Amino acid sequence: MNPNDPKLITSESLESQLADQAVDLVRQWTRSSTDRLPRSEIKAAKRLHRVTGDPASLAFSIAFADRVLRPESAVVAAEQLRQITNGARPRFLGLADLVLLKIGAIASKYVPRIVIAAAKARLRHFVGDLVVNKNDPELSQALARLRSEGFRVNANILGEMVLGEAEANLRRKAIIDLLDREDIDYVSVKASSVTCRLELWAYEHTLTRVKDAIRPILRRAAQFEVSKFVNLDMEEYKDLHLTLDTFMELLREPELMKLEAGIVLQAYLPDSFTALQELSAWATARVKDGGARAKVRLVKGANLAMERVDAATHNWEQAPYLTKQDTDANYKRMVDFALDPTKAESLRVGIASHNLFDIAWAYLLSESRNVSGAVDFEMLQGMAPDLARRIMSATGHMLLYVPIVSNKDFDTALAYLFRRLEENASGENFMRHAADLGDPGVFAAQESRFRSALATRSEVSAVPRRDVSIRAQSTSFSNCPDSDPTNSVTRDNLAQAILDPPLVQLPHRATPTDIDFAIESASEAAHKWQALSAEDRAGMLMAAASQIEIDRDRLIAIMAHEAEKTVSEGDVEVSEAIDYANYYADQLRYLSCTDGSTFTPFGVVAVVPPWNFPLAIPIGGVFAALAAGNAVILKPAPQTPKTAYFAVEACWRAGIPNELIQFLNCPDGPVGEYLIAHPKLNGIILTGSIDTAGLFRGLAPHTPLFAETSGKNAIVVTPAADLDQAVSDLVRSAFGHAGQKCSAASFAICVGGVANSPRFRRQLKDATESLIVADSSHLESAMGALIGPPTPKLERALNDLDPGQSWLVKPRLLDPNDNLWSPGIIEGVKANSWFHRTECFGPVLGIIAASTLEEAIEIQNGTDFGLTGGIESLDPTEQSKWLERVEIGNAYINRPITGAVVQRQPFGGWKGSVVGPGAKAGGPNYLTQFGHWEDSGTAPVNLGPAVPDARRMANSLNGALTTSELEQLEFALGSDGYWWRHYFEKVHDPSGLTHESNTLRYRPLPSLIIRGASGSDPYRLARVLVAAACVGTHSEVSLADAGLLPLAPPAAYVESTETFITRVAARSHARIRLVGEENLEALLKDPHFYVDHRPPVTTGRIELLRYLREQAISTTLHRFGNLMGSPASRINGPSQTATR
Repeated sequence: MNPNDPKLITSESLESQLADQAVDLVRQWTRSSTDRLPRSEIKAAKRLHRVTGDPASLAFSIAFADRVLRPESAVVAAEQLRQITNGARPRFLGLADLVLLKIGAIASKYVPRIVIAAAKARLRHFVGDLVVNKNDPELSQALARLRSEGFRVNANILGEMVLGEAEANLRRKAIIDLLDREDIDYVSVKASSVTCRLELWAYEHTLTRVKDAIRPILRRAAQFEVSKFVNLDMEEYKDLHLTLDTFMELLREPELMKLEAGIVLQAYLPDSFTALQELSAWATARVKDGGARAKVRLVKGANLAMERVDAATHNWEQAPYLTKQDTDANYKRMVDFALDPTKAESLRVGIASHNLFDIAWAYLLSESRNVSGAVDFEMLQGMAPDLARRIMSATGHMLLYVPIVSNKDFDTALAYLFRRLEENASGENFMRHAADLGDPGVFAAQESRFRSALATRSEVSAVPRRDVSIRAQSTSFSNCPDSDPTNSVTRDNLAQAILDPPLVQLPHRATPTDIDFAIESASEAAHKWQALSAEDRAGMLMAAASQIEIDRDRLIAIMAHEAEKTVSEGDVEVSEAIDYANYYADQLRYLSCTDGSTFTPFGVVAVVPPWNFPLAIPIGGVFAALAAGNAVILKPAPQTPKTAYFAVEACWRAGIPNELIQFLNCPDGPVGEYLIAHPKLNGIILTGSIDTAGLFRGLAPHTPLFAETSGKNAIVVTPAADLDQAVSDLVRSAFGHAGQKCSAASFAICVGGVANSPRFRRQLKDATESLIVADSSHLESAMGALIGPPTPKLERALNDLDPGQSWLVKPRLLDPNDNLWSPGIIEGVKANSWFHRTECFGPVLGIIAASTLEEAIEIQNGTDFGLTGGIESLDPTEQSKWLERVEIGNAYINRPITGAVVQRQPFGGWKGSVVGPGAKAGGPNYLTQFGHWEDSGTAPVNLGPAVPDARRMANSLNGALTTSELEQLEFALGSDGYWWRHYFEKVHDPSGLTHESNTLRYRPLPSLIIRGASGSDPYRLARVLVAAACVGTHSEVSLADAGLLPLAPPAAYVESTETFITRVAARSHARIRLVGEENLEALLKDPHFYVDHRPPVTTGRIELLRYLREQAISTTLHRFGNLMGSPASRINGPSQTATR
């Protein structure tokens, strides 16, 4: 019985018979001896098998390619070479290569150019079978060799990340140039490679742009005497329907009706089977109307790692199937459907797979159905050349997918190469086991997978996995999913809301009488609210979150029209508001169970938000104050009251009493100042400028103020960065919401040769100039208008250059009536210049050059602020150095520095970016600020050994305290020791994402003044001293009373109130821990000074917070989806010795 004989396959044949014959055919194909292969192919196959079979070898290979091949500087590449080879012994390298690697690492210190050139050449040699050099004569020779062996070629150009229209146009021209070659008749192109910024919210607009980009390629292919073939490739899930619609609409245009072209569908997407059915019906109709046949190339899917990253980032369901089994089953279902005799005249099928069982089964199926003439078998160049020859011999043809890249731009092939390595390393991937099919056990396992998938192909779901009906509901806090723009219903609903936004009828402007009444009413409501259980309060917050989700589209529409928020910016802001409600509902339960202390809410808290985040910041402040047990007075920003009011109405509709959230449409000026200065107001939550914080301090110096203020934020870009990714992150960070974010990147600090890198400057200019700047009610807008006329600072930044500066991109006023400006980039900005130190708050980015990373960090720290910042570097050593020295509250590594997410990146700054205690919004300590703490009268239960430095401090105080005070101090020492070792000393990542670490760590305050007022309680002073010693805060002690000297270190000051104020006021800023009562109003009125006069408590969980500052660190842990491991070695807790 010959399994190749199609006569054996009849319409009555059992499915199992066809499967048996496929298995037999695979056995035939695998019997060929590798001894007949060229020696170079045997070595390459073994090397690839060793790389993908050992995680350490795979990690080394990726690091080597990414960090040695990528840098433009040979010196930088040499340093990376030494780092990754230090102690490494990759198993996939032979002895000769291993010796050369070690010698090269040593020699790279002295002759880096020679060594790196050799290393790059060696790496290109290793992967030379996977990609082909774009330049002649190498390309011509490679194509001729493949043709001589009987292969056909599907050429695909690789290149720089497409960040702007200029690069997209270059790629399109390069593809057309390929078509013009006589030795190429088949090319592949992705929509994202010839079009930048595919904005799905503006689907029709984006579809038109993609068609305009691809149409010239198809036209050129059709102009030859024998038309050449263009294949529309597929990569990201979000491009599925966009690419499908582009393909079908273009090929229905009269001039292209006779052109045969193809499209890829990925079987790991459940959506692809429905897409195949749609494509088949379209192809049939096209042929019926006189058009040419179309082709569908069926693949399993090669972007799984990045799809997982995308889903986790947005808290979506993963678009691909969760199991390889389902992917394999869907692939067979799609093959079964496509290989139909009734479809053969209209639809050609490409079986693109390296799985011999799939190929054998598809081949036999096509033969049995007499459609073999409508089938192509396809593989990737260099992945399995021996198998490709065998399949070609059996089927009569083989089409190779051949990536093409120039040697000088070889780093642009890394994403493709990483995907190939990742696929082969997967234990479920057939290629991982292909070399071992001679082993009966391995063969049996692969046969079993094949038969199982075949048996379940009609059962696997074709429902898109992002269908909201299958979204799992979590009982604990998890971030809210953003809207999915791939969903057409979601897009249509939002578009309709933008066209017809809700009418918001604001209440009348508040008067001082209204303010008095509101505060009295809120005070009464607060008592009732506090009487509810924590569970009941949490339930109301979660109900409000649900109502905001219901109102999502309307809130986005209001923000688009009122606040100039683009749709994508508005959508994530709604998610943030929902997250605040659910997170604080989850956190409020802990306020009532803090070890040894009790919490009493303030009473009535005013929330005073800015206009730039008109929903998330006001409603986040409202939810925080409510969660802590307070009533709220919300004074919205005058520019954006409608968004805030609509959100408050949502809370009222959800069941939160109107009296509990009082909305005051209160203007700035005297009426607003009346509110802030109101004697019955118990706390103020402010997000605004440092000047506004100063105004509030002056009006109400004794009212607790919790303010997140200004920022002058930078991203450091080192020569070890992925420059394309750095540009992408920089543009997003600088120009999102027209740069009107306190977290926005205001300048980039380019280390070494980065500032003069042609590639960096070209990509940055291209990406910036390609942003679609339009009114935010236009769905395609990537950057909207300013909220109003530019401030004098921004006016200067938009128009004027200082000596030595020049425009890389000059901003332009596009619409004076709408304050619509295009973005600008200034080169040549100097450290300590006006632009370096001034918050401009608009779409202007400055470029500062630095010689070294150390200088760059000094420049980054050289402003009065410390809000956000980032570094772009693939070098772990640089990342660690930066993290140890940078002075910012939110630190980002290899990612944008805007868009903080609740719990993942709790938000708040250091230095002049914070006024008040400084706990981060959306973090575990934020609620603890909004009330009074005191000892409960029972000793803490959680106790541990005292931290040595705290013990030494306590021992020095023995003679100054009574026996009962010493006993109480022992409880404090034990509680501090417990909470230090179990909590504050550690780093925390509660989100637990695999692709991104989001850690919260605690750092000692760099300096603290401990002030003992006259008549201070000795125990309280002692409690403060041991707590500061526990965490390692450098403390200066000042006493108003010489009688307290026995409690103080030798260097303590003894000084009057007036002398103390005068001495401290001479500083630019200071943090003061006041023990006792003292009139420090002159300091209380200045936002640069924070006087913490809260009574100390015994429990370390609360008291230690007052000597620490929080730092949130978000680090990208993957390269193109491939995980790089944990950042634990780079992110540590406080920089103190373990014995302190």
